[in-house]
Amino acid sequence: MGRKRHRKQVSGDIRLAAFEKQCEMITEAVKLINSNYNELLSANEVAKMCGMSRSAFLRLADAGRTPTSIKLERLRRWKRLEILAWIGAGCPEPKQGKAVCKQKSVCRHPKGGSQK
Repeated sequence: MGRKRHRKQVSGDIRLAAFEKQCEMITEAVKLINSNYNELLSANEVAKMCGMSRSAFLRLADAGRTPTSIKLERLRRWKRLEILAWIGAGCPEPKQGKAVCKQKSVCRHPKGGSQK
C-alpha cells in the first residue's frame, strides 16, 4: 500500500506543477493584452484601423467626431482601448456637449452646423 500512496502523491505533484505553469502563462497573456490596450496610437495607425486616410481621420478628429486625443507636446495620440470601443460601436459621435463641425465636407449634421 505504501507504493500506491507514493504514486498518488507524485502524480498530484505533477498535476499541481502543470496547473501552476498554466496559471503563469495565463497571467503573462493577460499582462500582454492589458499592455496592448493601454498603448497610444498615432493618427496613421488609427486611420489604418478605420480604413481611411490619415487626413480624413484628422478631419474627423478636428471636428470632434472621434474619441479625445492626448497631446504630447506636438504629437497627438489616441488610446487603443478607446479607439477599439469607438470602432466597435460603429464610430458614433461623442455625446459630450455640442460638437461643432469645422469641416463641412465631412459633416453628417444637417447643414454642416452644430449638433443639437
